[in-house]
Amino acid sequence: MTSRAPLPDLDGERPLRSALRLLRPHRRGVAAAVACMAVKETPVWLMPVVTGRVVDVLVAGGPLRELLGADGRYAALERAQGL
Repeated sequence: MTSRAPLPDLDGERPLRSALRLLRPHRRGVAAAVACMAVKETPVWLMPVVTGRVVDVLVAGGPLRELLGADGRYAALERAQGL
């Protein structure tokens, strides 16, 4: 059986500080996970903006070139979300 390092003091009055103390040895992994999640979720965060743009162009009866440009970006976001 291997020995483990003792857990840092946990403080019920400051749970966030206690959680940060527990995660301190894993800072790089947590930072990498947060960065990967942000990159992965960016298309989902942008989709409402792009969808609104497509709706605005359709309602306003805008030029076809503008609609195809917005639609192309929307299709790219859909493909990126499927990754």
